[in-house]
Amino acid sequence: MHKEVFKTITLFREGNYPGSFYAWLGSRLRHMCTSAGQYIYQEGDLIHNIYFMHKGLAGFALPRYNSIYILVEPGDIFGVVDIVYNNSKNKEDELEEPEEELSSKSMLRKFTIQCIEDSQFIMLSVENLNSMKIEFPEIYEDIFVNKDQKMWLTLQLKLRAHELLEEKSLKALYGGDDDSSDRENNLNGS
Repeated sequence: MHKEVFKTITLFREGNYPGSFYAWLGSRLRHMCTSAGQYIYQEGDLIHNIYFMHKGLAGFALPRYNSIYILVEPGDIFGVVDIVYNNSKNKEDELEEPEEELSSKSMLRKFTIQCIEDSQFIMLSVENLNSMKIEFPEIYEDIFVNKDQKMWLTLQLKLRAHELLEEKSLKALYGGDDDSSDRENNLNGS
């Protein structure tokens, strides 16, 4: 049933994993379809799943500006950097994978994902991800490989996109090339 999906997901296509893993995984996956414009999840939501994009197009979004700053394409895994962020925000050392058992009751999303076009993806719950860590630890590690660097890059891109879009909004509000003193005068009613 999931064979076609597994062929489209980069991790599964490139990994040389045993058939027992695919049988285990196939029984735990859930399918989801969304329409263009819908949010898959938003910053601040509890983390319940990680996602594997099968068809369509989505992106890391800044809803305030109705803007996408990173694309999510077929074959991509997403939702993992939110887990890494939650597990690293109070730690000074870099983190390749979460050390403790993951809990969907305490981890919050740091990023927002919005569909750009009608999309299909599969979801794996945090609880099943915990089981994977025990039953298939090498594959679990593959999911989290280099995710600490990807998390920081994603966070930097989010902040930079926010800065650029905020600057664009201010220019639109106060007129093209106003300098900061002109903006201050406009704010003070002068």
